[in-house]
Amino acid sequence: LSAQKTAAMAATQSSKLSQERDDALMYYMGDMTSALPSPEGRSQAVSTDVADTIEGLMPGLMEVFSGSEEVVEFNPVGPEDVEAARQETDYVNHVFMNQNPGFLVLYSFIKDALLSKVGVVKVWWEEREEEETETYYDLTDDQFAIIASDDEVEIVEHTAKPGAAIGPDGAAMEQFHDVKVSKSKTVGEAKALGVPPEEFGIERGARSIQTSNYCFHKVLKTQ
Repeated sequence: LSAQKTAAMAATQSSKLSQERDDALMYYMGDMTSALPSPEGRSQAVSTDVADTIEGLMPGLMEVFSGSEEVVEFNPVGPEDVEAARQETDYVNHVFMNQNPGFLVLYSFIKDALLSKVGVVKVWWEEREEEETETYYDLTDDQFAIIASDDEVEIVEHTAKPGAAIGPDGAAMEQFHDVKVSKSKTVGEAKALGVPPEEFGIERGARSIQTSNYCFHKVLKTQ
């Protein structure tokens, strides 16, 4: 793995492709200094041909991928699969376009491919902890005991107050309880996000991600 990483990193950072990406970005910004250097004191050449070409292609390509209501469609294999295929189509399109910024993912994916010669989208399943709080008022002793015995619930606040019924000795026969509880649950969802080309690497001889022996997404995380 260490050797693969070193080779892939070197291929990413030191190859001809890396320099071409730098040049393409400068051309996109209109800076032609690397191709047409100007003498000292003279005006620099400016050309927006690269930007004009890319921006001219983007609407047509976006129309292909996101012009219809369905970005992806599942085709049934047999008559028994028709309903399942329809539900899968609706669900996956909802996850990609509504739960994720599908339009922006496609836009950055296509633009990266035109400008940097590679577009990458990363898809993964993400789980996170969510905390919910609920407040209950005027619970009986039995109801409070049920909540207090639940291992998945944490009692945050508890107030006991006397009930209306009075016993022979003049004391309250029962209590009522106001309780605020907190409960954590694990939520999972599918995520899709564009990967900047400079954060993606792959082995030198790779022809596709599926057939490669090694590829990576360089992620910077804080502790």
